Amino acid sequence: MEFEKVGPYTRSFKDLMSHEEEIKNDTKMSKEIPVFIMGLKLFIGEENLPPYNEIVDIFGKMVVNSYCIYSGDLQEIGTGLYLGASFFDHSCEPNAAVTFNGPTLYVRTLQDMDELDYKRIFISYIDQMATTKERQRSLKEQYFFVCQCYRCNDPKLVKNIKDILMTKTMKCATEEDVTKVTEESKRTVELLAKKKKENDAPSTILEICKHCLSQQEGVLDSSNVLCVKILDQAFDASISLGKWEEAIDFSLATLEPYRLYYGNYHPNLGIQLFRIGKIELFMERLNAAKKILLQAEKVIAVTHGTKHPIYQDLLKLIDQCQEELNIRKLKNISV
Repeated sequence: MEFEKVGPYTRSFKDLMSHEEEIKNDTKMSKEIPVFIMGLKLFIGEENLPPYNEIVDIFGKMVVNSYCIYSGDLQEIGTGLYLGASFFDHSCEPNAAVTFNGPTLYVRTLQDMDELDYKRIFISYIDQMATTKERQRSLKEQYFFVCQCYRCNDPKLVKNIKDILMTKTMKCATEEDVTKVTEESKRTVELLAKKKKENDAPSTILEICKHCLSQQEGVLDSSNVLCVKILDQAFDASISLGKWEEAIDFSLATLEPYRLYYGNYHPNLGIQLFRIGKIELFMERLNAAKKILLQAEKVIAVTHGTKHPIYQDLLKLIDQCQEELNIRKLKNISV
């Protein structure tokens, strides 16, 4: 397809920004160009290769404008270039979110708009659960721009309130302990990412998480993103090991920070609630399951839409939960 329409606007490959010069001067990305050229040779033949500058332009447009494709439970399954979606600008406080149904990408607004103005729809290119400094660094490294959204530049926010909470520590903790645990937690987050990429054993990952969480206790506040990131990894590892009680404990501790940093309507929050609800239902804790699944329904109806397979699966689980509750009520069984 030569172009895609976004409302009254059209978007073609030539419209995309390539950041050609920045990529040439970027040590990490410039090393990927020869690999890209080798792939092109295999695909189209060396005799059909365009000039070097054109190759860099194509490479830059693909790198800067591509999207990670996620499965229903937000596991990365691929990468795609979507011309229409590239129309939308970034904000660290977005009013829309990207979701997928297979390889099909959807952009859905997360709040009501007075009028549908496509130029006033913003998505987040990066994870919102990061401090301003971290977000600015990620955007500069991956997309070559400095964010000017109000969350990054509101003059009334002398220091972003969310930044304070994301790095919050316990009042009783000493400065020495805070520094030590913070640095150790950062190293652990990096280590877990590496082990996950290498498909390391869930038992090993869970052990690392538990050790780190024990160090964080009494030093880092539960709102601290380092705590939340470790809890997320512990949740995933517990599920893989079938340790449902532990999985519930870890995941419930993430919900308040999720709502705080992502907002009340976000795919990450919706899927987290959905996953918790499924475990509660599996464990036959029906009242808890129904409560969590209904919360998930409110979020996913907005983030994914009522026709999305995830939403339809969620409705089936809610019906199943209610049916089992009715049966137990008739039998006078505790739930």
